[in-house]
Amino acid sequence: MTNAPTTFDTGGLHPVKRPESLESSKTTVQVAIDTLTFETTRDVEILESVIEQDRAQRSLEIGLAIHRHNFHVYVAGASGTGKRSQLKALLGSVAPKREVPSDWVYLHNFDDKAAPVALALPPGRGNKLKTDLEKLLERVREDLAKSFHARAHQERLQRAIYEGNARSNDAFHVLRRRAAEIHFDIVTGDEGELKTMPVVEGEALDEKEIIALPDEARQEVEARRELLEPLLTDFVQANRQIEKETQELLDKYTRDLAERVIRKPVSRLRRKYRGCNRRLRNFFDGMIKDFVDHFAKFLPDEDDDNPHAADPFVAYRVKVLVDNSKTEGAPVIFESHPTFYRLFGKIERRVEQGIYFTDHTMIQAGSLLSANGGFLVVHAADVFALPGVWETLKTTLRNREAAIEDLGESAGLLPTSGLKPEPIPIEFKLIFIGGNTLYHMAYRSDDDFRKIFQVKADFDDEIRRTDDAVHKYVRFIATAAHNNNCAPLDREAVAAVIAHGSRLVESQRKLTLRFNDISNVLIEANFHAKADDKELISRVHVERAIRERQLRSSLIADKMQDDLVDGQLLLEFASSRIGVINGLAVLAVGEHEFGRPFRVTARCFAGRAGIVNIEREVNMSGEIHDKGVHILAGFLGHRFAQHTALALTATVTFEQSYGAVDGDSASSTWLYAIISDLADVAIAQGIGVTGSVNQLGEIQPVGGVNHKIEGFFRCCQARGLTGDQGVLIPHQNVMHLMLDKDVREAMDAGTFHVWPVKTIDEGIEILTGKRSGERDRRGSYPADTVMGRVQRRLDDLRPLHGDIGGGGRSTVHAKPGARAALLGSGE
Repeated sequence: MTNAPTTFDTGGLHPVKRPESLESSKTTVQVAIDTLTFETTRDVEILESVIEQDRAQRSLEIGLAIHRHNFHVYVAGASGTGKRSQLKALLGSVAPKREVPSDWVYLHNFDDKAAPVALALPPGRGNKLKTDLEKLLERVREDLAKSFHARAHQERLQRAIYEGNARSNDAFHVLRRRAAEIHFDIVTGDEGELKTMPVVEGEALDEKEIIALPDEARQEVEARRELLEPLLTDFVQANRQIEKETQELLDKYTRDLAERVIRKPVSRLRRKYRGCNRRLRNFFDGMIKDFVDHFAKFLPDEDDDNPHAADPFVAYRVKVLVDNSKTEGAPVIFESHPTFYRLFGKIERRVEQGIYFTDHTMIQAGSLLSANGGFLVVHAADVFALPGVWETLKTTLRNREAAIEDLGESAGLLPTSGLKPEPIPIEFKLIFIGGNTLYHMAYRSDDDFRKIFQVKADFDDEIRRTDDAVHKYVRFIATAAHNNNCAPLDREAVAAVIAHGSRLVESQRKLTLRFNDISNVLIEANFHAKADDKELISRVHVERAIRERQLRSSLIADKMQDDLVDGQLLLEFASSRIGVINGLAVLAVGEHEFGRPFRVTARCFAGRAGIVNIEREVNMSGEIHDKGVHILAGFLGHRFAQHTALALTATVTFEQSYGAVDGDSASSTWLYAIISDLADVAIAQGIGVTGSVNQLGEIQPVGGVNHKIEGFFRCCQARGLTGDQGVLIPHQNVMHLMLDKDVREAMDAGTFHVWPVKTIDEGIEILTGKRSGERDRRGSYPADTVMGRVQRRLDDLRPLHGDIGGGGRSTVHAKPGARAALLGSGE
């Protein structure tokens, strides 16, 4: 036998009167104009940077003051909160009080040309050394040419050559004389080679004539030739010795010349840098020795005017890597694009005849070395995103030295540069600027990150609205207008900007610290003032700027509004439906956020599945949304299943929703829809709902309340305001209301309402116009209440699944005349 469905008399419920809705004055906050003691912002003292945040300021002061390894600073906070400006201002006061760090130069290593030597010099001495050496080399180049071509030196060389040639000629004459004794003549050929010619009967014979001799005469010539061989050997050896001695004498004269040319100017330079360390003295010694040993390559030749010719003096030049000659205090480097080479430096190359060459003068410092002894500021997201940067930076900080190398070498791949410059000791304060999310991700996943950044300076994106804060805000507005070359603002305009500052954080008690957003509004308000040919920015210009900023990015929102007007969205705003309610959501498209209603439907029937979240079943809901749905089961169980289990399947969903859903701000909405369907009581469709709910039935605050109210208002406005429409919000969200002017005007006219609620029971009474009901000591609800109808419906569903809860069943005390039938027969 089947159970017949129960029908409910919806007219038998106890009606209730809706409570008074909020006054429009409580849905915004304005600055009292008479409290502003200036006429225009031209009369207001400007700020040096931005409104300081005490917590972050104190953290920065401590982080910058502690000189310890790994005591680096992470500056966290939302974009546009003045992190960079406040940091820059603080560094501007701290850095000049610090000692100016050393210059750093690279010198050629005469012992190992592939390993340039790093040298620290007092500030400003690096470029001075480079200039002095350039002058020295220019002088040496001139003196070398003059001295080498000097008459005395050339005569000395010619004399040595002449004497060598004379000795060689004497030896040749001796050879010819001794050869003549054994009947041989010796002559020199065209290439300077020696030719031996036997003399027979007074005639010197050539090879053909020798061959033509009789055998006996030819054998006699060969016998005499054997006597000639030792004479030739002795001559060659003697001649080689003469050449060697002559060359040694030429080398001596040359070395003496080179010594005279180089030693004196280098000695003078050495005396000038007497106080410098041993490395520079060794460089000067190596320079003299190398010049003397390789004198020939410095001599001028026809390639001197060739711009692509290799510089013979390159080994003697200084590469100034870090120049602090103009630095006041400690250097402060803001690296805006920290690629590997911009941060750590690089080794450049030149191409000669298709072959790559490099030397120490082609080593380029990165911003890390430029910040040595001072402060390096980078954006954390860039460091983590760019290849090889974070790992190399950690290694650099761990070793406390900066090595300039190619990215391939740093990654352990094949070497590419041919140079391995000596690493440079470093000591600097690293400052990361980034968001809190990135900070927490790095903190959890990277042990080195936790060790490196011991100080976190956390910038808030809002400030509590006090008289002092408003005063500072006025100064900031004046500063932003001044810095952006905007016209001054009058008092009404300043009040509008301050109100917008509260609107941006959705709080009547706070102001936004996202200074970029405020500055952008001022820039556009200035544009509108100029278009109106006004010398002052007024409230109308500020409001127009805010309105047009919204309009530019509201295309998607407007298209959705068109779909509503065209009937593509199945939403109602002036009727009543059972199990149907308008939930409110916030959508974000780029920078634009807007609210729009979604139809939420619930259908309840016998079963054991409990509350079925259709979005969850198809993997379209997030964890927080799922949690909110599970809480509903706790509420229903607490209210209606103290002695027996629930026999219920309730399917709930966002209709016409085709994207992912998350958040629990619709959990009260779903519960209202379920209660409506269980009680068979209609919900007013002209009321939108937002708010999360806990298991006790208490309404909890949610975000985006202004967008949700305004989005629902515009939908109602598009369909026609009836005077009964409005929005239910958590009572805690009243302090967050900063509604648009048109919504407040409708509230004043009584055509739109906002009701703050604390519990589900309050909300259900506003939505249905019926009493929710209170449990008596037996746990039962009056039959003429909404909750009484829910209790009776749940009791009627249990027999369909037999004894699933044990124990007895709850009862509903019906009023006379109320119709209530069991869903099924037999128990």
